[in-house]
Amino acid sequence: GTIEDQECSNCEITSTPMYSTPRGILCNECFNYWQKSGLMRPELYRNKSSLKKLKQPPKNMCLDLNSLKSNESIDPIEKLEDDIRHELSVIQLHNQSIEYLTNQSRQ
Repeated sequence: GTIEDQECSNCEITSTPMYSTPRGILCNECFNYWQKSGLMRPELYRNKSSLKKLKQPPKNMCLDLNSLKSNESIDPIEKLEDDIRHELSVIQLHNQSIEYLTNQSRQ
């Protein structure tokens, strides 16, 4: 079908007009938000019909209460900071290896 027949790749609404972007097909609201901010529109703005779709996990994916509870306790900012610390330590190790190899080749 045409672009107008598709659902928004961000909020899954099927209203018009729709816009084709590098981020996929976007509805008018998501498109305007993306153009102004450079970011995808957050979930809190999404329509209620898309929330119904989010309640079911994807096929072949199993969620249990323990995994949901453990995910709740992880602060997303803290997780990102941990990821950054890990990547910085990897970079530091690489830099040390480069320095060691550079010194070895000079001898």
